[in-house]
Amino acid sequence: MNLPKDSPRPDAGFPLLFGPLWYRVDRREIGFLAALFECYEDLGAVRTVDPVAAIVEILYAPDFYADVVALMAALGADIPSLARMEPERA
Repeated sequence: MNLPKDSPRPDAGFPLLFGPLWYRVDRREIGFLAALFECYEDLGAVRTVDPVAAIVEILYAPDFYADVVALMAALGADIPSLARMEPERA
């Protein structure tokens, strides 16, 4: 795969069949989110996009989109800082 050296993402230049979900959350909650997704095997994975701004990316299989959105909505009631945001595209 020949990507530009300054590509910020390994998938840059390739169309995504589904997009990741980005959330801003209190930095103290990032570990909790990651552990929660580890407990729900195959639901998705959490990747920290920007640890300073506390932005996480939820990567999921297309079949689990509704489940991931429902889980994050339910968590929003318990984690006031949780806010969905639009992913930045390179």
